[in-house]
Amino acid sequence: MEDESFMSDVEDYVKQHNVHEILRDCVVNLCLHRPSNPIAFLREYFEKLEASYNI
Repeated sequence: MEDESFMSDVEDYVKQHNVHEILRDCVVNLCLHRPSNPIAFLREYFEKLEASYNI
């Protein structure tokens, strides 16, 4: 039962914060740009995303 409750909480969190869409968009951008340094690209991507949420 605890596992079901935990998974339900996780699913609610993912939906509430649009995690699936955020990660999908991130991976799509990564594949489109194919940067030589994917870690730096991801860091910059999430920094820009965070800044857009703080407006």
